[in-house]
Amino acid sequence: MRNLTIINNTKNVPSLAPTRIYIEDHAMPDTLINKIPCRKLGVVKNGESATFRIAEKPAIVFAVTNKGLRNYYSECYEINGEYGDVILSGKRKFNPFKSSPFVFEGGGSEEVNENRKKAFKKLMMGVLIGISALVMFSTIFSAYVVNTSINKSSNSAIEWKEDAPAKEFTIEEMSILLTENFEPVKHKNYKVVYKSEKAEVFVSEESYSQFPKFKDISLEEYLKLVMENNKLEDLKINNEDGLCYFVAETKNSNSGEADVHYLFAFKTEESVWLLQFAVGKVDHDSLKDDIFTWAKSIKFE
Repeated sequence: MRNLTIINNTKNVPSLAPTRIYIEDHAMPDTLINKIPCRKLGVVKNGESATFRIAEKPAIVFAVTNKGLRNYYSECYEINGEYGDVILSGKRKFNPFKSSPFVFEGGGSEEVNENRKKAFKKLMMGVLIGISALVMFSTIFSAYVVNTSINKSSNSAIEWKEDAPAKEFTIEEMSILLTENFEPVKHKNYKVVYKSEKAEVFVSEESYSQFPKFKDISLEEYLKLVMENNKLEDLKINNEDGLCYFVAETKNSNSGEADVHYLFAFKTEESVWLLQFAVGKVDHDSLKDDIFTWAKSIKFE
């Protein structure tokens, strides 16, 4: 046996849950990650480290930040079977749409990149999963590239009506005036998701009590952080009419059509809120003005 030490260098990333560590184990598995039998070793909290006892044989180590999305957004690293302890370090990257994934450090080194390639290749040998198969929402924009809920596949039971009356929705201290085309849906990665046939609104909140540094940065700085961690630095942050936001266009992997995302940030005395409005580009022109109307209606009590 030998020791596997995982060092979590995460600082100031809005994620409450610790990173779960799994290892490939065909003898005593307790779960599957992309059809690879795995055993949970334990968790490692942000800013801490944890050491686990493992066998002296080749295996894939998984770092999972969202158990429900472990088949799609798990960082993996293949360790060899040579004798000796193993030390891996990494950190979580702030990403409100991908559960702030844990990434092993040393991404620029040839050894780390090669290990990632080998581990990923082994994963794909076990199961062939197209990215368009993802039907869950997560909390980087790549998740919304494959968002199958847009363009009338949201499973909303409400038929879209152009003249639908306004309807106010409230979640804790936030309220928003949408229409009766929408319905609230619970989701573990968001405070709430407001779904409809043509548009969806994803609501998340980060408390200053958990992430105090967010209290001292501006909305523009917060959105720049979001863009940086999603490799969207070339997009423009707009600050007008009392709204701070940016717009991103992605390709829907199911329909092949484009989707448009408006991401608005708001600050209160206690937290920063992130609301994303997602709509298929085919409906964008007809709903653009509505999106701004809905965003301007947002209030915090």
